[in-house]
Amino acid sequence: MRLRHDLPPLALAASLLALAGATERLSAQATACKPGVPEVREVSFSGNASLPDRALRAVIETRASSAFRRVFRVVGARQCLPDGALLRDVTRLMLFYRRKGYPRATVDTAVRGDRSEEISVHFDIREGDPIVVDSVVLRGIADSALRARLGPALQLRAGEPLDHFALDESTAAVLARLRRLGHLRARARPGYRVDSAAFRAIAWIDVTAGPRVRIGEVRVDARGVDGGEPRVPPGRVRRLTGLQVGEVLGSQQLNDARSGLDAAGLFDEIQITVDSLQPAVDGDAIADLDVRTLEGKPHQLRLRAGYATLDCFRLQLQGSRSGAFRRPGRLELTANLTKLAVGHPLDFAPGLCSDDVRADPYSRRLNYYFGGTYSQAASGWRAVTRSVSVYTERRSEYLAYLRTTYLGLSAAIARRLGRKWTSLLSYDLSYARTEAEPAVLCATFSACVAADREQFTEALPFGLLSVVVSYDNTDIPTDPTRGQSLRGEVRVAPEWLGTATRQQVIGARTTAAAYFPLSPRTVLATRVSAGVVNTLADADFIPQGERLFAGGATTVRGFRQNEIGSRVYIADSVRLVLSGSDTLVQALPPDSTRWRAVPAGGNTAIVANVELRIRPPVLTSFFQFVAFLDGGMVWNRGEPQLTDEPFFLTPGVGARLSTPIGPIRLDAAYNSYAPPAGPAYRDAALGYATAPLYCVSPGNTLPLTGFNQFDAEGRAIPPVQAAGPCPPSFGPSRPRGFLDRMTIVFSVGQAF
Repeated sequence: MRLRHDLPPLALAASLLALAGATERLSAQATACKPGVPEVREVSFSGNASLPDRALRAVIETRASSAFRRVFRVVGARQCLPDGALLRDVTRLMLFYRRKGYPRATVDTAVRGDRSEEISVHFDIREGDPIVVDSVVLRGIADSALRARLGPALQLRAGEPLDHFALDESTAAVLARLRRLGHLRARARPGYRVDSAAFRAIAWIDVTAGPRVRIGEVRVDARGVDGGEPRVPPGRVRRLTGLQVGEVLGSQQLNDARSGLDAAGLFDEIQITVDSLQPAVDGDAIADLDVRTLEGKPHQLRLRAGYATLDCFRLQLQGSRSGAFRRPGRLELTANLTKLAVGHPLDFAPGLCSDDVRADPYSRRLNYYFGGTYSQAASGWRAVTRSVSVYTERRSEYLAYLRTTYLGLSAAIARRLGRKWTSLLSYDLSYARTEAEPAVLCATFSACVAADREQFTEALPFGLLSVVVSYDNTDIPTDPTRGQSLRGEVRVAPEWLGTATRQQVIGARTTAAAYFPLSPRTVLATRVSAGVVNTLADADFIPQGERLFAGGATTVRGFRQNEIGSRVYIADSVRLVLSGSDTLVQALPPDSTRWRAVPAGGNTAIVANVELRIRPPVLTSFFQFVAFLDGGMVWNRGEPQLTDEPFFLTPGVGARLSTPIGPIRLDAAYNSYAPPAGPAYRDAALGYATAPLYCVSPGNTLPLTGFNQFDAEGRAIPPVQAAGPCPPSFGPSRPRGFLDRMTIVFSVGQAF
């Protein structure tokens, strides 16, 4: 059946009376249809060359049943066709087109199917010629400089259809910009004139700017909890607002003043009101401001617990006091414990932790953080955030190192450089000890003798200065759909900042990401990150905590945490080999024995990621499916390489579930590479109470000497291995099965 609708203006206006009653019914289309009312299986459009389908669907009342309902016919949202809905939808579409500048648009409807059960609704649109705008003029602005500043706010342009929505948006944008510039009493009203015969129009915005406003007196009424004595005096409250007598007062200054007070975290209620305007001699008006604040309760206590793949159980206790020392700052005391259940002395149930965390030697001890931080949030015209922390901690990096900070001091200053740019200057001074696998110290730093390894793991002071500049133009911080972000960091630790001479370093790291919406439910996400680090003069090694790593949930998902780049291996099974008069110790073939890979890290790294994020038509706001390609490499620039690795590429797919704490992520990545060859070591005793670290790479020619020797107390003395490089000949083969080459990643939050 096909119906023709071409309403004259009077009938079109009369039809509006029916729309008010229909509005309530828009949300009333339930999952059950009344007897005789058909279910809508599909809604489609044709002829709409200038406006997309999604814009038209947002206008009409008729809705199609969900895709889940259409496929499975049991569950999902079921939508029915209310009485009179088609006539109201035709009216809505024709009015919408008129507002968009198409006065001759007509709409036909076609209904297919059994009107008592299921139907498909089709809207056939004939747009007609639009009314074209010849010019858009700002009237009432004599100042050419002010007119130039208002010009970019115009959404409607000459040569476009007379879009009333765009004209209204232009008026609102001009008014908002005037008020930001200090014209708080500005007024703006749109207008237009149409030549119906020529289908041309001119549009204008009548503007009354009014006087520019400057700040007069700032009066503060500060009250404490329940109206009592305030912890922060009125003078400090005023400084938090950043309002200065005599400066221009615009809407942005009022918003910044409120934001400054909000950021302090002290107040339950904030009111900023503008008093009556008083004319000034230079033509600007003067306005006094009243600031009223009511402080909230000063103390907060939070307890958080959770589980993570590489942390096992974690616990955090945090207490804070706002307005400490009668200043607008916050004092926080924090205690963090991770590796619970697997880390000594709280290793009460290691079986509850993942295989990965149990295989990590640095998870055998409890990781902790105990510290206090005093911070002042950004406020005032400087918009500077300051913080100072004192702490002690033990922190591990999976399969890489364990860093124990006996005493640490850090200070940071952050400042906004604009709406999208921020900067951070931080200094961290610590007295700490870093422990790394003996095999890594031997292969990377040539510290194969226990006495040499102790030099690399002794407690040393380390002072690091970091400068970070970041840009964020994304729409949603936790799950961006459009925009770009950029972060650059320079890290330097020279001797004059308190660093021990031998571990002075300088480095830089950068990350750039971009997000492109390909459709309403599809986003293309890209990221590139890179880093370099070098030693300074008189330094002989890069501390393990400053070396670069890649691989894992947020970098290259085809590899486990930190496992890209040079590796050394710890072999569990070895054998003695006689070669002439020499006795050698060599690992069994890697595919016939167990072994553990230990990442060595590097001084240069690069990682690139591409993700296609697709939301399904069903449960769009809850689920997201992802196809991705990750790539990366880590190497030691300027040094002999332990392995000759390529730039690794790992494709994969994943799913996301939206939750209040962020997207819960499950990814499966395919790794087609054989583990890179590297030197193999044995770090366990070979039948002795103590033993040095032995090179056990297949084919090594480093003989053992000193068998069957005993000390004065009758204890066996371990053999000594000849000095020399350990060959990178331990090369595990590529996993055979498809599933064996898959790496499963489960975490919270997007990869980037």
